[in-house]
Amino acid sequence: MKSKRIVCLMMSVVLMLSVLAGCQTEPDISTDPPVEDDSEQDTTPSQTQPKETQPNETQSNEKAEEIPEFDATLESIRVVVDGIVHNFDVQVADGTWYISAEDAQTAFGKAFTEDYVALDAYAQDADIRYEQDEVLTAAYFSTYQEYGGQDKHPVDMDWEAHEWIDVTEDSVLTVNSDILTADLLVTAKEVPEVTADDHPRWTGLVFGYEYSGSLKDEVSRFQQTADWGFNSIQLKVDYEVFFNPDATQADVIMLSLLDRYVAAAIQNNLHLNLLFTTLPGRTVILHSDYTSEGDFDLFINPEKQESAAQLWRVLAERYRDIPSAYLSFTPFWGAFGNLSTGLPVPEYTFADIGAFAAKVCDVIHEADENRLIILETDSIYADVPPVENWTDILNVVDEHRNVTCYFNFVSSDFVYANMTATEGQHIDNNNHSFSLVDYPTVWPSLSPVVIDKTAGMEEALGAWPIEWDAEGEKNLTLEGLLPAGTTLDIYLYSTLGGSIVIEADDKVIYEEALGDDGYERSELISGYIQFSTTDKKISVTLEQDTDLIEISSVGGAFFWSGMELTLPEEYAAEDWYFTSDYDVFLGLADEVGLERRTTSTVLLWPYEEFDRGRHVVIHEDLSYTTDAVHRQANADTITAVMKAIAEVVPGTIVRYEDATFAAVKADSMLRYYEDVMSAFAENHLSWWSHEWYGVLGYPWIYIAGAEYIPYDGETGQIYIELLQLLQKYQSTDRP
Repeated sequence: MKSKRIVCLMMSVVLMLSVLAGCQTEPDISTDPPVEDDSEQDTTPSQTQPKETQPNETQSNEKAEEIPEFDATLESIRVVVDGIVHNFDVQVADGTWYISAEDAQTAFGKAFTEDYVALDAYAQDADIRYEQDEVLTAAYFSTYQEYGGQDKHPVDMDWEAHEWIDVTEDSVLTVNSDILTADLLVTAKEVPEVTADDHPRWTGLVFGYEYSGSLKDEVSRFQQTADWGFNSIQLKVDYEVFFNPDATQADVIMLSLLDRYVAAAIQNNLHLNLLFTTLPGRTVILHSDYTSEGDFDLFINPEKQESAAQLWRVLAERYRDIPSAYLSFTPFWGAFGNLSTGLPVPEYTFADIGAFAAKVCDVIHEADENRLIILETDSIYADVPPVENWTDILNVVDEHRNVTCYFNFVSSDFVYANMTATEGQHIDNNNHSFSLVDYPTVWPSLSPVVIDKTAGMEEALGAWPIEWDAEGEKNLTLEGLLPAGTTLDIYLYSTLGGSIVIEADDKVIYEEALGDDGYERSELISGYIQFSTTDKKISVTLEQDTDLIEISSVGGAFFWSGMELTLPEEYAAEDWYFTSDYDVFLGLADEVGLERRTTSTVLLWPYEEFDRGRHVVIHEDLSYTTDAVHRQANADTITAVMKAIAEVVPGTIVRYEDATFAAVKADSMLRYYEDVMSAFAENHLSWWSHEWYGVLGYPWIYIAGAEYIPYDGETGQIYIELLQLLQKYQSTDRP
């Protein structure tokens, strides 16, 4: 059979549903232009459409005489054809969409004689499939060619079965030819070569099966990803799905399922990055009681390194005929640390990681010298990237052909707000309940120590870094919204003699002598919300409206762990609150989920490692600020990260964690992603997003205020605003 190059014409137009219902008014849609400049590409005729499938000009002219009067003009609509993004005006008449002949020539690479081209008529004449999604209000084009689109060669296999054989057998080292057929492999090789130094700007989605030991037949997601206009997918999966613990045997049924994923990438013109989340010597088992088991000696255990390299040798041999345009390998991830389990890890260095990276790259290229390898570097959580940690991986990139790297990013100051700070726990699952955090995010700083400088307490405090102000004071002060009836509760956890004194507008309202004592503390809410209670609580109530509260130590010092400032009910404010599954498990709450809560209590807490911030201002909305900032997340901090990445590794890839780590406000999430995406675009960085699950609203995703609409997909619903934001920053490049 003569092979044909894949032709996949996609047109993705996002409008309001009212247009399809015959609304005469122009819908309220985003008309933001694409981030990238496509001017050169837009004027280049498509070279992928076979000549024999072009519409007949006489037929098109006849159809032009039948065009009715237009009902509406949809301005500057985003249109994707063959992976190229355009912005065209769309005319609507009786539910049919038309674009001008000039725009049609730009999109389809053919001259038209009529003034306007009906999209459905063009599809019929060109013998291509045309579908219109009534929810997304989007038009999709794909060919009827042999290998265009998803599921052209379904294979009847029982994916729940298992067949373990030695990794040296041919059925392990060669693909399933019923899935990755000879013609499909020939088709795949017709695309331009992709290398570490010359590859498309990838923008796509992440599908994660990490720590589950499973892989499902969900390749229909590839069709959906392509229809939405993305050009790549990262598949995160455990090595145990395909190999036994020491990688001496493989499950050929599961390898055939992996073949199916690779075939889906080719059929849908997507790049697939295969990432193993576990390896011999780097495994994780999560239990339902929030405990974990793990093995983390890979980077210092030669035997396990050999097993890990062996499995990648097998995969390199198996997929040696698949071009890197459609498949790349990421051998390991999250290399430094314990994969957030809280479990102990043997000592190893970034140099050890680099040495193993070099070994596995050599092994892969021994079996397939052309395979693109994308190494994950150290993760980035703040606005100051740890550039020094990247050196060993970057050396591997420099010293090996067709090896590049990518970075994992999350602005933890916003996303990880509820992450528990308890030592030894699997922090990625143990999020505590709390009011949802706003973005941009600022965490005010307050000193945990109050001290009388004249008492000579420096020796008693040991190495604590005391920073005295100009007057030599270390008091805490509060001002702003402090009405009569406000109660202030202060929790102390360590006292070093002297007395605590509380004044309201220079009037002493509380005084107590303190001994040399320590008190039991509750668990911190998180690493960012370091509030805790103790069995030593001091409580005062304001008898009148107050301008200034001052909390001081006379003749000694004390450490505090939290304050609760409870105003009268008339000052209460409403906000989103998330009850976490971890707190439900602990018996601290009844049901997981989001709710609107009204409260008049303001929580204040110190950051124990910092001696900064002593002045608090309470605002009308019950937020507060201080005279020092502990951490923050905003456009500037995010841009600083992306700029640093681009300066060290220009044009690289960033996989960013989803903002729905615990729960998130919809408006804050969209503002955050706008800053993240614009920073990617500004620095010409590729990106992989975890937001497949947020877009489709999976049950474990909590986005407060998100409006989902019905959609014929995996969950039956879709979050259009989030999808549109990601599409706005898509790359126009294709394999």
